[in-house]
Amino acid sequence: MKSLDIFSTQRVRYNGEYDLGAVYNDVFTFLEGQRYQVWETDYTRDANDKVEVSVEAQKEVNALIRRRVDVDIEAYDVNEYQVERDGDLSTVTNGRLIITITGYCDIDYRDIFTGSGWRESLGDVLYTTIRKGWFKKYFGPNYFAPVYKDCAKLRGTINSDIGRET
Repeated sequence: MKSLDIFSTQRVRYNGEYDLGAVYNDVFTFLEGQRYQVWETDYTRDANDKVEVSVEAQKEVNALIRRRVDVDIEAYDVNEYQVERDGDLSTVTNGRLIITITGYCDIDYRDIFTGSGWRESLGDVLYTTIRKGWFKKYFGPNYFAPVYKDCAKLRGTINSDIGRET
């Protein structure tokens, strides 16, 4: 499988009050709304008031192409308290927040073109032909661009949720 990081990693950095639960839910809601399969791969909370959450999302385009988005949420100096807003109690987090969003386009994620013996060299030739040969112009806008747009929209959603408009 060949993975292409199709753009430089995007980050959201914030220091102040925010709702960590709302940010977490917005990540899942947005990615599920874009038809990704989403799951949490890691959650740690240590005694030093640090929370780390890793989320992975995948969407199969066809048997050869898969889009993948990795979201890493790191909250430092976490201080949670409850605030009454519009008659309801909500939890507010005060501290630093760093969210890293990286989009990938996995080509041949099912390992169709890999093998051993004579199939190994044939697979490399077929992959090179498909990726860099006949279909070079077709791959870019149709497969790589949508995951870039999804990650940029997710970053905008997170920024608006924490009160920062971009």
